Amino acid sequence: MNDSMQTLFGLTVPVTDFPLAPDQARALADRLLAAVASVREGGSAAVAADVRADAERYLALRRQRALRLPFAIQRECDECARAVMRFTLNAPPRRALSERLVA
Repeated sequence: MNDSMQTLFGLTVPVTDFPLAPDQARALADRLLAAVASVREGGSAAVAADVRADAERYLALRRQRALRLPFAIQRECDECARAVMRFTLNAPPRRALSERLVA
């Protein structure tokens, strides 16, 4: 994951050695909270698969220390991503892009 930009939960963020700007980090936290709420309320399988894939990518970037967040926000984001993983444990995997495209 050497890309300099990643799209997580519909928000494009830079992947650098520096922490995200506070406004970008807060926007990411808000998106994560919305993702948790959508899967907790029983969203569709497609939505669950998409947010699970984003949560997996987010946690992988955090483990690699490729996505840095301000200290005040990092715990909230990490806990939300783990909650998404817990709530979508039985979600079917996301279909390939070629299968999702409709003519």
